[in-house]
Amino acid sequence: MDLLARCAVRVELIGHKKLGMYFFVASDTMTFGALIVAYHYVQSAVSVPASSRVGLLMTIILLSSSITMWNAVKAGKRDNTGAATRYVVLTIIGGLAFLILHLSEWRGLIEQGFRLNRSPFFTLTGFHMAHVAAGVLYLTFLTQRFITARCSTGDLEVSAIYWYFVDVVWIFLFALLYL
Repeated sequence: MDLLARCAVRVELIGHKKLGMYFFVASDTMTFGALIVAYHYVQSAVSVPASSRVGLLMTIILLSSSITMWNAVKAGKRDNTGAATRYVVLTIIGGLAFLILHLSEWRGLIEQGFRLNRSPFFTLTGFHMAHVAAGVLYLTFLTQRFITARCSTGDLEVSAIYWYFVDVVWIFLFALLYL
């Protein structure tokens, strides 16, 4: 079997949606990596005193939302649409709580005199918040489609890949910015 045929067989085993998500995550990993390197480069010029308590709380919330996402996929594989939907809604609530806490932290920093355009902290966390917001929107859309049986458990698994990626990135950002 030639190389092209073997690759085609592997794509069929993974599924085109999962493969697409893996490619997206790989490219986004490089983008976050570049931002983290840039942060280290300019960090000494302007730093922001982030609250480690708030950062820890946001981390707990986001990691908990990964657990609910994992439970949603597990319930979906058992064809338990009701449980899968409830777990995805809990994941969405976790994402929204994370965003509210982070925006509150930003507001406090801005009130202390820090400016969005003068600190790489805002760039890194803002880019991450945009990803969380996109995930929340996508999960909301997916939940509606899941309830009406217009999407599959495979679609739920693809969204979980993205959500886990957002959580893993946050762990690195938490360590970098808050510890």
